[in-house]
Amino acid sequence: MTVPASAHAIEELARRAFGLDVEAVEMLPGDLEANARITVRGAPDAPLLLRVYTSGLDPRSVAFQRDLVQHAIDADPGLLPLLQTPARPGQDPVRAPFEGVEREARLLRFIPGRLFSELGRRPPALLEELGEVLGRLDRALEGFEGRPAPDPDDPWPLLDAPAAIEARLGAVDPSAARRGRLEEILAGYETRVAPVLGDLRRSVVHHDANENNVIVTEDPLAPRVAGIIDFGDAAHSATVTEVAIAAAYAGLGTRDPLGAMARVVAGYHRALPLEDVEFDVLTDLALLRLAQSVAISSAREAEARARGEAPDAYHLISQAPAWAALDALADVHPRLARAVLRDAAGLDPRPATRVFETWARKARFEPLLGTSLEDAPRVDLSVASPLLVEGAEDLSMEAWGRRLEELRRAASAPATVGYHDESRLLYAASEAFGEPREDGVEPRTAHLGVDLFAPAGTEVRAPLDGRVLSVAINAAPLDYGPTVILEHAPEDAAPFWTLFGHLEAASVAGLSPGEEVPAGAVVARLGAEEENGGWPPHLHFQVILDRLELEGDFPGVAPPDRRAAWTALCPDPAPLLGLESCAAPGHSTAELLAARRAGSCSSMSISYRRPLQMVKGRGATLFDHEGRAHLDAVNNVPHVGHCHPRVVTAGQRQMSLLNTNTRYLSAGIERYIELLRARLPAHLEVIYLVSSGSEANEVALRLARAATGGAEDVLVQEHGYHGHTGATVARSHYKFARAGGFPCPPDVHVVPCPDAFRGPHRGPDAGARYVEEVERTLERLETAGRRPAAMLAEAIIGCGGQVVPPEGYLAGAFDAVRRAGGVAIADEVQVGFGRVGSHMWAFEEQGARPDVVTMGKPIGNGHPMAAVATTREIADAFAGGMEFFATFGGNNVSVAIGAEVLRVIDDEGLMENAAARGAQFFREMEPLAARHAAIGDVRGRGLYLGVDLVTGRETREPWTALAAHVAERMRDHRVLVSTDGPAANVLKIKPPLVISADEITRIVKTLDRVLGELD
Repeated sequence: MTVPASAHAIEELARRAFGLDVEAVEMLPGDLEANARITVRGAPDAPLLLRVYTSGLDPRSVAFQRDLVQHAIDADPGLLPLLQTPARPGQDPVRAPFEGVEREARLLRFIPGRLFSELGRRPPALLEELGEVLGRLDRALEGFEGRPAPDPDDPWPLLDAPAAIEARLGAVDPSAARRGRLEEILAGYETRVAPVLGDLRRSVVHHDANENNVIVTEDPLAPRVAGIIDFGDAAHSATVTEVAIAAAYAGLGTRDPLGAMARVVAGYHRALPLEDVEFDVLTDLALLRLAQSVAISSAREAEARARGEAPDAYHLISQAPAWAALDALADVHPRLARAVLRDAAGLDPRPATRVFETWARKARFEPLLGTSLEDAPRVDLSVASPLLVEGAEDLSMEAWGRRLEELRRAASAPATVGYHDESRLLYAASEAFGEPREDGVEPRTAHLGVDLFAPAGTEVRAPLDGRVLSVAINAAPLDYGPTVILEHAPEDAAPFWTLFGHLEAASVAGLSPGEEVPAGAVVARLGAEEENGGWPPHLHFQVILDRLELEGDFPGVAPPDRRAAWTALCPDPAPLLGLESCAAPGHSTAELLAARRAGSCSSMSISYRRPLQMVKGRGATLFDHEGRAHLDAVNNVPHVGHCHPRVVTAGQRQMSLLNTNTRYLSAGIERYIELLRARLPAHLEVIYLVSSGSEANEVALRLARAATGGAEDVLVQEHGYHGHTGATVARSHYKFARAGGFPCPPDVHVVPCPDAFRGPHRGPDAGARYVEEVERTLERLETAGRRPAAMLAEAIIGCGGQVVPPEGYLAGAFDAVRRAGGVAIADEVQVGFGRVGSHMWAFEEQGARPDVVTMGKPIGNGHPMAAVATTREIADAFAGGMEFFATFGGNNVSVAIGAEVLRVIDDEGLMENAAARGAQFFREMEPLAARHAAIGDVRGRGLYLGVDLVTGRETREPWTALAAHVAERMRDHRVLVSTDGPAANVLKIKPPLVISADEITRIVKTLDRVLGELD
């Protein structure tokens, strides 16, 4: 029962037994003891913990807890901050009257922080640290000889759990099959754990590192383990019970208890390596702890109700999440879980697999299709396979199946051969091909067999002697269709199984389980599309080393985060096919990252702490190399969507005809210039075609110098960015004023960023006041006898934090520059081409009239091209003798692509979509801003958006660490955003214009969830 102690009684004990001048008492949860946080007068920052053993605990057990902690600290002094030590070592414990009864009491150092159970999210790094701390603790206790006083009524020792559970089964609700679930767990314990109990090493362990016995730091973004408390359940037990108990509780409240368990095990194994036999029983022991927990809480609830009392909330707090974790973990076969846990610990998931692979390479097998496959073409069906697309359109199965058949015929081969462990998108259309994880659904994309594509009716033979285990019709779409599994028992190897999928129903009708099938005998024939799950005719052939008690069916694809475990159960079947290897080609992300670091400049940035390897894009979606789909909410370059079919086709068509430079006349170039000019204000008559936004801004600066008779002084915005060339970096305050930069050049004059949220000027007159800042800079130039060449300005300041200037600013600033004799340059490289929704160009939305406009990034939907538009007068001034020529600017392929981008914007109403989706974003963000105090400002236009994160709305102090954390967590949820602003505290959201209403909602909901994790 929970201790019914009063704060008054605690205060009296503290004064009388320990002489404390108590200022405040805060009661804390306890089971068999009263716990209180004591604040001593004059020492508010040094609280103490007073623990009173009100249950009448044997004094020997109290001394045991004290000695255990001291032994651990002596063995590993680094544990001192993590364990509760006596506040007054000479007075621990004391025996004093408490509520009229003599009790043991301890005054301990209080560990500040919060309970692990109070976290909105359990970061993997924290789970690993928890495991590591427990591993260190158990390593430190290896020589401890103390023992707690025996308590025959204690129901919590894990190795005594079977008896405790059986005694309480009657209290468990049978209506939801819960009692049956506990009986299954007890049976698993008797089958897999009890026989090896004598092989498990033993030591004293904490034995109850549950979510209320772990203290974590207050850091909301990256909590650390602050302490392990309450050694009241410490016991001499199998050492592995420590990590099993902690791992079981770590999975409470999670969508993927096994994933949480794996992280705890990984950390523990680092500190105290687990033995093979301990891995064998880990999952069963974790399940046993969860079963023990729900059985005890069910019994206590029943006892309370029998007495006519309300159940104790402390005892019931973990019951619902414990049942959920128990059900989820019990649905994973323990041998598969073992492989997952071994892999997490950096071990071979299944050592016996290596033995099979060695045997298979030496054994002799009959040809699966009756003839050698050695010269058969290999076919790539991976996420990035060119075989599966036509232009930018994904082919139907029927269409790519015809391609594979053409390859087979051209090679006169019996089949085309697919790859093992290849990541595929072919299953994405079915919801069945996914598994829940903490941050979403993990798609099952890793192919566990090898496909042999051949005509329907092709005979399939047994590679070696076997017997039929099962014959099944797996008729769901994209499933195997008719399926046969053979069992093989070679004399010189362990038994294993082979799966034959996508067969002809008539050919398997005569097979029966138990039937012998000699090597080389026909097993079945390949089925046609209408009966094989909807696939082009082929054989899915898979080796299974552990069938996990399944028959009739077996997973043929695995989630990529657990591919090592699954491929250990289902290794490459190449030896049985007479082939050296069927392993899928490709590079891991770690390999590519190492190559990038070795071969590229170190200053080349990579997004996210866990970099992504992207291989395919469609619309607003990017696919990584393992087939995970990510919503691209940050990439404004693929303006009309990743790999838009019309844009891809336009480029391919022109590339097949001609690609050369502008020294030759081309109707395509002139058509493109007219299309672009028609979308600009009438006074911008002349177009220059170049290759990048940086080059466009270089040309714009040259135009300004020519138009002003050689003037050099340029006004730029604070935090502005205009390119990476020498001239543009020197005029990009965001670059030269930051780390690795240089002093402001003498001909560059920085005017304040027109930020009405955090800048010096706010309120309704902010625009005019920021214009005055520009005018004062121009006056200083005039006083010095210097004429400005230009003002180079972003219509929305991206690197400044998606800052939309206040009303009147851009028009007023440009007018002021012109009055001073300079040229107004609008940098639309980021925000042009309809992104703001209301207008084609952001400067139009602000009522400004530029003399030069630069364009880039979205202009070619990812193809490297850019443009500069200006007046005839400025163009004539520039044409003063020096030839203008850009080798790749205006090449035939670029302008074909650029023209199609413009047409797609019009035909698909993408400017209107930008307006609608931007309005939707602001509308859906309103309740979030009310709910999360960290949202200081939501701003932007159309689909150029920013969310400014702050430590407090009153101070508007940028919360840089939170923005970085949110971007990383949204990446975990497969929504890609970035950070920007001088303090990198602004979430940058600028997706392709084809983004849908549902996708906008997903961005907002993901942001809500990530911020909610911190509440």
